[in-house]
Amino acid sequence: MQQVINKEPVVGEIIEVKRHPNADRLFIARVNVGNSDPISVIFGGNRVLKPVDLVPVALPGTRLKDGSKIRPRNYRKIRSNAEILDRDELCGSTGYPCPDEVFVLPKGKYTVGKPITVTELI
Repeated sequence: MQQVINKEPVVGEIIEVKRHPNADRLFIARVNVGNSDPISVIFGGNRVLKPVDLVPVALPGTRLKDGSKIRPRNYRKIRSNAEILDRDELCGSTGYPCPDEVFVLPKGKYTVGKPITVTELI
């Protein structure tokens, strides 16, 4: 797994989730990241997200530890405009305890579209 460096992820709110039509283990989420229009994000994992869940989202331009940048890309012919981060990508080797896989942020503590840091999660 890659880890986020430079540019913090933001809080995203899941608006809609549906199965990816061309992949059994992928899902398509419409996510509000504080802009005027929701973005489409492809994600995998064992936990299915549902509307109103809050998640950490790396937007295009976020640089990962290996030097690559998050950019829009296609997953089996469907466009993903960002990445919903899992435990390893957000916390990496920081030593901070983070939930497993894709995880949901607790309600009432976070604002959609605002940056989120690893230290806020502990």
